[in-house]
Amino acid sequence: MRSGNVENAKHLLQYVAELLLNGEDAIDCASSLPLSQNLETLSVEEKHDASIAAKTIASRLCVPRDMSAPAAEILRLILVTVAARLVI
Repeated sequence: MRSGNVENAKHLLQYVAELLLNGEDAIDCASSLPLSQNLETLSVEEKHDASIAAKTIASRLCVPRDMSAPAAEILRLILVTVAARLVI
């Protein structure tokens, strides 16, 4: 299953990029910082769609083609954490 809305995926990726800018604290920030305003204002269905986008991206990362194993591990963890927060 894939996300059906480009805007939901875009908001998700912008938020994940913001989290990654927190450097070594990015993983902690993924579970502790408030969701972005763009994600908070989504309907339940749209949040579910954004969650699907996060899970799809996490499952399709290719190591070492896309990035190093440590970088992929961090990105996957953040994507999965945010995905879980969206469907609570």
